[in-house]
Amino acid sequence: MPKGSDDSWAQKLYNTHLKTCSLFEKPRMSNKAFIIQHFADKVQYQCDGFLEKNKDTVNEEQINVLKASKLDLLVELFQDEEKVTSPTGTAPGGRTRLSVKPKEIRSGASSKEHKKTVGCQFRNSLAMLMETLNATTPHYVRCIKPNDLKFPFTFDPNISGMLSLSLTLMMSLSLSLQDQDKYQFGKTKIFFRAGQVAYLEKLRADKLRKACVRIQKTIRCWLVRKKYLRKKHAAITIQRYTRGHQARCLVKYMRRTLAAITIQKFQRMCVQRKLYLQKQAAALVMQTILRAYMARQKYQGLLRNHKAVFIQKHVRGWLARQRYKRSLRAIVYLQCCIRRMKAKKELKKLKIEARSVEHFKKLNVGMENKIMQLQRKLDEQAKDNRVTSERLNSLETSHAVESEKLKVEVSKLKGIEEEAKNNANRVTSLLEELERLRKELTTTQKEKKTIEDWATKYRDEMEKVRDVVG
Repeated sequence: MPKGSDDSWAQKLYNTHLKTCSLFEKPRMSNKAFIIQHFADKVQYQCDGFLEKNKDTVNEEQINVLKASKLDLLVELFQDEEKVTSPTGTAPGGRTRLSVKPKEIRSGASSKEHKKTVGCQFRNSLAMLMETLNATTPHYVRCIKPNDLKFPFTFDPNISGMLSLSLTLMMSLSLSLQDQDKYQFGKTKIFFRAGQVAYLEKLRADKLRKACVRIQKTIRCWLVRKKYLRKKHAAITIQRYTRGHQARCLVKYMRRTLAAITIQKFQRMCVQRKLYLQKQAAALVMQTILRAYMARQKYQGLLRNHKAVFIQKHVRGWLARQRYKRSLRAIVYLQCCIRRMKAKKELKKLKIEARSVEHFKKLNVGMENKIMQLQRKLDEQAKDNRVTSERLNSLETSHAVESEKLKVEVSKLKGIEEEAKNNANRVTSLLEELERLRKELTTTQKEKKTIEDWATKYRDEMEKVRDVVG
């Protein structure tokens, strides 16, 4: 109804359904509304704006655009009705086409083209579908899988479903009348023999009674459950408070136990600390005595070693001097022997030369001078050797005396230096020990003060507890 109005549409509904349909009614005070009797109650519908809300006209320009598409599917779907050959509007390929051809212009109407709506198109397509369905004969073919192995003429009841189907039929037939002689179907009614209606009423009453019992059972169950939940909530609340009280008592007991354990711990710590300090002092005294004894032993060993080294040094020096003196005497003796041998050779030559008279006469004067010079040289040499040996002996004695004095002085200086080092080390160790003892005394006084404060607090708390208990 693209050109109608809401009033004309309402009048058309009144004329069409008011006298023919019992579920359609007209309100008394309105000509633009209608009433439909639904299963629950009557519902009144207003016609104002109904046509405007349901306008579904198809725009011809849009249809032409779809017809001009390059897709064959869209062109095939929007063919004109003149090109449709099958009565069902189905193309040879099996697709359903949409008929969009507008209606012919009536004689005497305006030159304006009448537009087709989507609802009209749907109505025409549905009519064509019903026409096709009515022209066909249905065939029902059931495809079953008789067994998992797909063997012919073998039926597995678990797969074919016949067992469940038979059970379903038995359950449904148990509620119906078994004897067909008690009733008979007519064209529009069912005819019962005498007493069957009462039997059906009895079955209905039994069904209602069972439903009533079920409702009562459900309500009683709900009431009892609600009562049970209240009791359960109350029991849980009591248990919660009881457990809370027990937990608080346990915490209080644990705190008291922890306090007692702490007191015992500090008391035992104090006793053990006193024992430890006593043992530490005794151990320090023993260590001091032992270290002093070991130091004396070590000092004596070092002193013996030093004396032995000193003796070895002087003995080795004396032996070296004796070897040097023997070597010097041997050297002097060898020099004398060599000189004597040379003198003898020279004497032999002189004797041989002296045998010749002429030569003796010629060299007599010269030989005498040479002999005298040689004798003088021998005397001077002997004198020099004696002086040198005496000087060497005096130098050795003086050197030995000086070395002895120096060694004595060095030993004294070393002893004094070692004694000074020992005294310095001893003073340093004594100062460190004194500082450590001062620190230990300070820490001991602090711990003693802490323990006394803690003992005072504990006595005050115990007195308060006794006052509360008393």
